[in-house]
Amino acid sequence: MLDTSALVDAWTKWYSPQSIPRFWDRLEALAHTGEAVLPDAVLLELEHVDDDLYRWCKDREEIICKPTTVEIQNSLNHIYHLPEPTSCRRSWPKSR
Repeated sequence: MLDTSALVDAWTKWYSPQSIPRFWDRLEALAHTGEAVLPDAVLLELEHVDDDLYRWCKDREEIICKPTTVEIQNSLNHIYHLPEPTSCRRSWPKSR
């Protein structure tokens, strides 16, 4: 499971497709086997920039993006040591 910052850093700093295209080929291969996954929220974040990284992910959306479910959220919370949510939606206190 990759987050937006991991992709952006890889694309812009460490593994640019022009310098190290094999990294991106391998990431795509891992996506085909389900070993590399992007929560769909990552694509939504990248859409605001609409650059080459967004287009790379968008072109592979069917194989690499997964809907953000409670299960995915719980996995991320476990990785980041956050409490597990009871649902994906928060309820906010009513204003007076």
